Amino acid sequence: MRQSLRLVDNCVKIWSLEVLSETDGPECELLATLTWHEKAVNCVRWSHNGRYLASGSDDHQVLLYELQDGPPAPIPFGSNQVPNKEAWVRCSMLKSHTMGMYVCHHHKVISIARSSCVADVQDLAWSPDDRMLATCSIDNSILIWSMDHLSSVMTHPIQHLSGHQGWVKGVAWDPVGKAEEKISSPFEDGTTTSHFRRLSWAPDGSLVCGTHAFK
Repeated sequence: MRQSLRLVDNCVKIWSLEVLSETDGPECELLATLTWHEKAVNCVRWSHNGRYLASGSDDHQVLLYELQDGPPAPIPFGSNQVPNKEAWVRCSMLKSHTMGMYVCHHHKVISIARSSCVADVQDLAWSPDDRMLATCSIDNSILIWSMDHLSSVMTHPIQHLSGHQGWVKGVAWDPVGKAEEKISSPFEDGTTTSHFRRLSWAPDGSLVCGTHAFK
């Protein structure tokens, strides 16, 4: 069994949760450290089939990794990094979250401006069949990406979902594909902010759990 962790040192670490031996105690084995992000990693998600690992970061990118056969790449000379035991490679980079069009309020005057800034990726989720990946960001949007044909750099999602008036901090797929409702009232009276507001569906799609509600 493997566990991936996101870290503020810009890395993704993959651990084995199997105890090394009865005499070693409950310690986990570090299998690989993935160092392709340039800023803090906000989220990491396995594909359901276990083939891919996806991570989103403050560097505005989503990276996809794949485990390959053979020995891992050697650690650069002079690095303090622990040598990897598995050969994970970056197979794709998704980059299309920008601040886009945003609304400015100033003394009751509303204007629309365009930003050239790129936006931090807050969360991501694989579709139940792993054919699509949803990503969300502080640009108030959700992007849907096709996973059928991966390329080294992908900049054109198949769908751009808008409608949120603020940062999108969490995204989750309905496991049965029937969700059509919007839930807003439990969160309208919030007076504090939360960096993450991630959702989680029950396996049968009958319930959804949302954090930071006030009603």
